[in-house]
Amino acid sequence: MQKNAERNLKLLNILSFLDSFRTFDAVLAIYFSQVTGNIASSMFALSLVNLSASLFEIPTGVFSDNVGRKKTMLFHYFFGALAIGFYFIAQSTTVLIIGAIILGFALAMSSGSIQAYVYENLEMLGKTNHFKEFEGKRRSIEKYSLLVAAVLGTIVIKYFDIRTALLLTIVSRLLAFIVGLSLKDVSNNIRSISVIAQVKEAWNYFSTDKVIKYIGLAKIIMHGGGNVEYRFKSIFYKTILPDWLVSSVGILNSLVSAIVMRNTDKIVRKIGIVKSLVIGEFLNRLIISIL
Repeated sequence: MQKNAERNLKLLNILSFLDSFRTFDAVLAIYFSQVTGNIASSMFALSLVNLSASLFEIPTGVFSDNVGRKKTMLFHYFFGALAIGFYFIAQSTTVLIIGAIILGFALAMSSGSIQAYVYENLEMLGKTNHFKEFEGKRRSIEKYSLLVAAVLGTIVIKYFDIRTALLLTIVSRLLAFIVGLSLKDVSNNIRSISVIAQVKEAWNYFSTDKVIKYIGLAKIIMHGGGNVEYRFKSIFYKTILPDWLVSSVGILNSLVSAIVMRNTDKIVRKIGIVKSLVIGEFLNRLIISIL
């Protein structure tokens, strides 16, 4: 089992790169507005990604506990590819909406499951104290993937179009699904718990623990506005830049994020988690305001 755990952790790094390889990411709002014909409809379609992810979060959490992490992650990779496939063939707002809902489902499948899988593998190796360090490295790989994707996306969009960038992302997600087939479940602690019971358990934690409550509310506000802000910033850039150059704007952001995440464990140990969160969010807001 220890060999499986070591192999799983190596595969997770590869999967993190493949899953985050989104060559269209910086220009998705532009693409949606081209398909729908107006910004309002594209904003509605994009907002459904987060909304559906929130609605699917609880039942998919139960699914992960009941069937294991590997199957849950495979669902994430497969439906992620399927969602981008709907984006690729979209000629109307309806098809984009279907893709957005499917993508929300895929995101819900990965939420918490990947981190839990990392912890279970480290637990098998007796290295749970290295969880933050490993997660920092894994998340930095995601940012490096976005960096490479942004560079390639800039080239692809310049010489081809956004749909070609979508096609490359579909291929990357399908590769992630194929690689994911080699993963092994290492935990036998599969729980059988109903959706209602999990809702009650989650609500009890949220309502009684002040730290969880405040962090949860902060995350709701931050992600609710931040996602729309990030996506539609590209439409603003579109007014002064061509599509292919808009794609390159996020390169510096991905590079800095990757470096910071790679050293997250060291930063947290040096200044503490509260200061890290506050300083990180302050810098994030400052950079967004400047750009």
